[in-house]
Parts: sequence; structure tokens; C-alpha cells
Amino acid sequence: MAAPTGGAATPEGPWPAMMRPLVCIGWDGATWDVLGPLLQQGHLPFLAAALDGGVRGDLRSTIPPITAPAVPTMFTGLNPGKTGLFTLLHRDGSPVSLGEAGCEAVWDVLSRAGRRSLVGAVPFTAPPHPILGIMLSRVGTGKGWAGRDHRTADFTSYPAELTEHPSVQRLAGLEAERAAAMRRRRPDQAHLATIRLAAHRELWAFYGDVLPREEPDVAILWDYTSDEVQHWEWGCDERLAEHFAAMDRSLQALAEAHPEASFVLVSDHGCATGPTRSFYPNSWLRSQGLARPWRRVPPVSGCAPLRRIMRSLVRPQTLSRWKRAWVRRVRGGEGSGAEGNGGVPPEAGWLPWVSRRDSRAYHADVYWGIHINHGLVPPEEAADLAGRIAAGLRTIRDPEGREVVLEAWPREAVYCGPHVEQLPDVVFLTLPEYCPHPYAGGGLFGGYPAGEAGRTGAHYSAREGILAAWGPGIGRGQVAGDVQDIAPTLLWLAGVPLPDDLDGRPLVGLASEATRRHLGEPTRQPAQRREPSAPPVYAPEELAAIEQRLRSLGYVD
Repeated sequence: MAAPTGGAATPEGPWPAMMRPLVCIGWDGATWDVLGPLLQQGHLPFLAAALDGGVRGDLRSTIPPITAPAVPTMFTGLNPGKTGLFTLLHRDGSPVSLGEAGCEAVWDVLSRAGRRSLVGAVPFTAPPHPILGIMLSRVGTGKGWAGRDHRTADFTSYPAELTEHPSVQRLAGLEAERAAAMRRRRPDQAHLATIRLAAHRELWAFYGDVLPREEPDVAILWDYTSDEVQHWEWGCDERLAEHFAAMDRSLQALAEAHPEASFVLVSDHGCATGPTRSFYPNSWLRSQGLARPWRRVPPVSGCAPLRRIMRSLVRPQTLSRWKRAWVRRVRGGEGSGAEGNGGVPPEAGWLPWVSRRDSRAYHADVYWGIHINHGLVPPEEAADLAGRIAAGLRTIRDPEGREVVLEAWPREAVYCGPHVEQLPDVVFLTLPEYCPHPYAGGGLFGGYPAGEAGRTGAHYSAREGILAAWGPGIGRGQVAGDVQDIAPTLLWLAGVPLPDDLDGRPLVGLASEATRRHLGEPTRQPAQRREPSAPPVYAPEELAAIEQRLRSLGYVD
């Protein structure tokens, strides 16, 4: 297969030899809180043996700790302020894509260096682009049920014929089956568990087939089923044990088929018990004189009897779209953009409980942040106000006397880069029991609205993912890092100079002493950018399927 246009880079000086093959495996959302007990109980014998002779530790996620910013950061080495990817969806409901960022990912840098990559089902890589190797991208809409050819409905690839692989065709069919099951008011959990296990087996059958045929220098293989099983089966030890035991067996089969390979196991975030209460930052902001109530029309959410009737007749996501459109129409377009709106950013969306135009600060539809209205707050006061809001949030206690906000920062303390101004001015993380909500009533806390039946796990504030490594050239002991450290670590282990704009650092502790001497100190090369790609165009029924999937996982209220 031909290399992408431009060929391999030829920086000055020789490159050291590399580990080959280097296999990075992603278990989406995996956490030691689940894997630790399973290891102790003997459900994961292969992973237990691998950890005894290798490295393990925590891998801290981005803020927010969700896949959309975390995976791009993991495989570019750049913080979300540089990638510009913070949330799952665009304003039109379409998924974000790493290609829009215009940043080089690990596989792009490897391609320039003449190294072959195998990229399997890494989130937010659709549409795929030419690399030296192969790439399978998953959209995850389940849009095969909309009447399209299920063989290419949910997966795209480079080269395109990769989607004709029998396992990929069966995976797309399982996505359609899962989407159909999720459309039921009360999904059958046993049926969903069967679909997840079948999807896992087909995914690893694909990896097991293409890895020896392609002979990549670096393989990045993602398993998305681990996140789904934790969202739906958190607290169900039997189902979690069954699914992760299957993942352990797949990992063992791959490792035994490639004893020469070095393995790095990662997750993009952790998971925890789903929220049971709501926290209302706008109520606290009103008590501080920073948020002002809406004065022109009564909140649409107050029409409780009408809302109950409508929800009994209309699908929740359809009603949600109608409500948003009604509010924008009645309120003369407030929420449609920053132009003519006092400098309020369009990312804030509409708010039925507070006036964005009249408030100095407000909590919007980005659950993890608070915006400052820069049309009312002078630039010289904004930084001080952000600091005071962050400090004030950390003082909030719930009725049991616990800190509700675990951490809060002005955005500049967390992010850097050209996209920082698109972010909320203050970012924060709450206790897992609390989900922030933009309501602005009389109290700070309330009940949590029931989500999809059966969903019990979430990761609104679960930043601690997993990191493990074993195999030839890998050391032993404890190593911890951030998700942005994975890209420079993989490049260093592959013997490739690191782009000089990376925020992450190589986790040299993963390598043995002999490997560190052999690879030498990490070297740098000038960073390059890719031409940003246009996001794919989705039909309305496809956007509805995407929204349903994210709603089922708790990402969309």
C-alpha cells in the first residue's frame, strides 16, 4: 500500500531501533475500580499475569472526562485547547471528528517516518484519511435500521474495501440490532448484553485477522464495548465479570499469537456510579448576584402537565428538539449566536431559567463549565471573577456536609491553545452522585431525572483511567500519567522524533532500563499540521440515531 503524499520525513541524525510490533489497546472507560476486584477474584487471569511482569498505573483523563476530548488528546498529545474538541456533538447534532482539528495524530507522524500503522475503531476518526497502513473508523449511529446497506452503515475505512471484511459487516449488523433494541421503552438488558459480547468477539476476530496480514509497526486497537457494559451494568458484578473475562480471553489470544509484541493497555477515562441528584450552579450564581432570571417569558419547563402529556405521545428526543425550537422562536433568537447578544458565546445554547444577556456569569448546556458574559464583564475583571467563582464553587456543601464540587479552575489553568476562548471560563468536576443542571430555582440541589431504563454507570467526573504495559522491552512497577502522554510515549517507543508542539511527555518509566538506554533521550522534530477535513454530512434520521445512542449512555439529557 502506497504511503500518503509527501513520503517519509528525514530529520537529521539516525533514528534508534524501535519495538516492533508495538500494540496499543484501548479499553474504553475501563477503571481499576472494576478491574481491581475482578483481578483479585481471578476473573482476569491473563491480565493478572501480564501485570505481575509489567507496569500498571492510573491514566488521568481530560476535563471533561469523556471520549470526545480524551481520545483526540490521547493520540495527538495536544490538550483540548489546541484540538478544539471539547464535546461529543456539533450544534446541528452531528458528531465531532478528529480530522476537523487539523492536528497530526500518532499514525500521521508514523506515516511521515515510514512506519506502518493499523488503526482499529478509534473513536472520532471518521471519516478516515490515507495513512501508511489501514484505518477502520466507527461512527456508531446504528443507522443500518434506517434502511441503508448495513455493511457500510456504521463503519468507514481506508482503504474503502476494508469494510467488506466479514467481521466488519457483522459488526455493522450488530450495531443496527442494538439500535433497534434501544428504541424500545424498556430495553431488554439480557439481549443488549448478548449484542455487546457478540460485537466484542467480531471486533477481536477482525483484529486477529488483519494484524498478522498487515504486519504494522504500531497497532492501535480500540474496544468500545467496555464503556457500554459499565454504563448499563454498573453494580451488576456478574455481567461485568462476564464481559471483562471475555475481553481478557481476547487479549490473551492476541498476545499468544504475537509473543514478540510489546503491549500498552489504556483507557480514555474511568467510570463510577451514575448520578442520583442534580446540582444547580445557576441557583448558586443567582445567590451571588451573578446570574439573572429570565424576564420575558415563563420557563417552558414549568408547564409540567403539558410536558407529561407530550412525553406520553412523542419520543423524548423529538420533544426536546421541539422545545428548543420553540424557546428560540419566542425569545427572539437569544441563544442563536454571539452577534448582537452582548458577547455571549454561541456554545452556551439556550437557557430557559436565566438570561444570558443580563447575567454576568451562567451555567449553560456544557455541564462541566460556567461562562462569563464578556459583554458585561470588562476584560480586566474577567480573570479575577473566574478565580472567585472557582473558589466559591469549592466551598459548596450538600445537606450531608460533603464538598459537592471536587475541583474547579479558571480555564487558563487547564487549557492552552487557539481554541481556549471557545471553552467555559470556569471548569469544574462534581461528586459522582451529582449531575450539574442549568436549572435556576430556589435551592442548590434536586432530584435527578430518570434516564434510560437500566443505565447505572457514568463518568461525569471519573478522570482516572487505566494504564498498563508488558512484553519485550517493558519495565516493571508503577507508572502514572495523563492521556496526553500516550502519543509521545508511542512515538518514543517507535523510535520516532516527537513533534515539538506536544503537551504530553513520554512515559519513559514504561520501558525497561535496557530499552531506555537503547532508545536514548526523546528527540524533537518540527510539528506539521494536516488540512482540516470537512465533517461528514448526516441525514436527519442518522442524527436522531446518534442522539438516541448518546442518550442511552447518559451523554444527552
